[in-house]
Amino acid sequence: MYESLDRVRLKDGSQVVVARVKSPDSEWAPRLAPFLAHKGLPWTWQIDQTLRDSVGRLEAYYYFAHRDGEIISTVCTYEHAGAGTFGHVFTAPDQRRKGACKAIMNLQMDDFRGRGGRALFLGTGYDSVPWHIYHSFGFRPVSPGSGHMDYYSQDEERFEESYFASGTAKSRDIEWADWAGLVALMACSTGPRLRTFNTEAIGRTNFEGPFLPFYRDLLDEPEQRARVIEVEATGSVVGFAHLAPDTRFGRGVSVLDLYVHLNHSAAAGALIESLDLPSDRKLQAYVGSDDPTRRSALEAAGFRQEAILRDQLRAADGPMDVILLERR
Repeated sequence: MYESLDRVRLKDGSQVVVARVKSPDSEWAPRLAPFLAHKGLPWTWQIDQTLRDSVGRLEAYYYFAHRDGEIISTVCTYEHAGAGTFGHVFTAPDQRRKGACKAIMNLQMDDFRGRGGRALFLGTGYDSVPWHIYHSFGFRPVSPGSGHMDYYSQDEERFEESYFASGTAKSRDIEWADWAGLVALMACSTGPRLRTFNTEAIGRTNFEGPFLPFYRDLLDEPEQRARVIEVEATGSVVGFAHLAPDTRFGRGVSVLDLYVHLNHSAAAGALIESLDLPSDRKLQAYVGSDDPTRRSALEAAGFRQEAILRDQLRAADGPMDVILLERR
């Protein structure tokens, strides 16, 4: 669905139309997809999926400047339940330094707030030109010296208080909308150091990129399965479980990842049970020594300590142990 947002004059005196497409959109997809084709896999797969096909509850917005139908610059957001990921910022080389990107972002950020958006997350090079552009629009580094940045329409504390608030929650299969939800969950300011082993999420992590190969593999490989916990009243994603073969050992062992926000720790057991874990193979799980809640949930599901990996994980206050649990 195409919507013109404004007509803008650039620094060189030319005028462009800044527009928004909420996908899927059959008219603009054939023009937007080639414009972003330089991204390469898995991004071109993601762009094609979110432009041409229905992606359920994920709200995919493509903002762009065009002159007589010719696209010169883009900015994209992918959102659900007020949170989302921000990316695909690209201007045609011969159209750069004319203010097109900033013109789009002015309208895009206003539009995001006007639709009730609460949080956006992105990844870029620290202290780069794009980093400073995003900073000027209110994005801040998640940690000092980081290119992982976040933006809150109010502030981080109020967003996390409402997004991760206690409430009736249910487990369900993962879907495209969880790209936005898991980006918010993995960036949460509180939580264990080791968030997921299979997708290598350690500490506050930008899950924008890692989600795509994970989700694509999940769709293609029957041995993988994943579930999330969603708060019924808000649609927030507050828990995640993922089972995948460990390719380092010939796929004979599967690794279970489990990460649930502390406000919803009571739902961890039901989340594990909903995965319908196989009984014909050895299962393992890795738990940081700072995460007794996850360990208790896994032990309640039949996992037992197999080994302690001493000083395995770096943390701000020194190395920490990682406990390896098994279920046969």
